[in-house]
Amino acid sequence: MRAMRRSLAPVALLFAVALSAAEPAVPEKVDTPYLMHGSQLVEVETNVALDESTEKEGRYAVEGATSSVRTPFAGPQLAFRPDKIDPRDLQLYRFESTGSRREIFLRKKKKILVEPYRMSVLETEQDGVVQLRVNDGLPDGEYCITPEGSNAVFCFTVY
Repeated sequence: MRAMRRSLAPVALLFAVALSAAEPAVPEKVDTPYLMHGSQLVEVETNVALDESTEKEGRYAVEGATSSVRTPFAGPQLAFRPDKIDPRDLQLYRFESTGSRREIFLRKKKKILVEPYRMSVLETEQDGVVQLRVNDGLPDGEYCITPEGSNAVFCFTVY
């Protein structure tokens, strides 16, 4: 039995070295953020926010009380392979769940109600892939990343 354990030790060591030397995963789709969960990438929920703005308020909504994509990390990191979307134009907002949908009120009259959370864009060693890092911890809740000036939203839940 001891001889078998000794003979498996070098194999286990080689396996561990091979895993640590493996390249991190590359996002399958361009212009779509992926949550980084260890060595795995999890594609975020892609949706289009409904613009329900009026002259007096800016409001956007997404159907569904919560996102099906969840992360336990308060400071999530995301991998992003840009094509048409400049990663520096991405903004992170928190939604409020109201019944069967998620909403965000950006302004009331001319007063801005919500500021985006700050994210850093970092180059990676992989050609064409950047990493998005949330600068501050996020409280549990519903979030979306959106390109500035677009109704496209990439949603996830922090729990």
